[in-house]
Amino acid sequence: MRDDLFHETVYDALKGIVARCGGAKAVGSRLWPHLAPDRAGQHLSNCLSTTRDEKLDPEQVVLLLRWGRESGYHDAKHWIDRECGYEPSAPVQPADRIAELLKALRESNERATRAADAVQRFLDEHGDAGATLAAPVPIRGMNTRQR
Repeated sequence: MRDDLFHETVYDALKGIVARCGGAKAVGSRLWPHLAPDRAGQHLSNCLSTTRDEKLDPEQVVLLLRWGRESGYHDAKHWIDRECGYEPSAPVQPADRIAELLKALRESNERATRAADAVQRFLDEHGDAGATLAAPVPIRGMNTRQR
């Protein structure tokens, strides 16, 4: 049975993360290490109450969702997906994420190299007139031809 179908509010969904991660005192202490554990736990409980004025800021909500992912608890993220009209998705494995980022970096470097080569060809064809329009800019980590 999926618990995310039975959360009535985002606060209920986030409370599931807190429970999975050791309770309000433990999670509150991670969010606010400068507070005593009892006070941090009470503050977190207040933030997750619909009747209190204290609320988490968006970055703290994202942090809770990350901690939920790390603990294997995805119901809160899936609840948010459903509430916003998205299909819940499986977590991305770290190796897959780094592969995606490295691919994007490689493609970006290839585009930058092609652009630098095009600038150089333009300068080669137009001589000094082109130099006043655009000077080649060295890009770290790229092989660029010298004039």
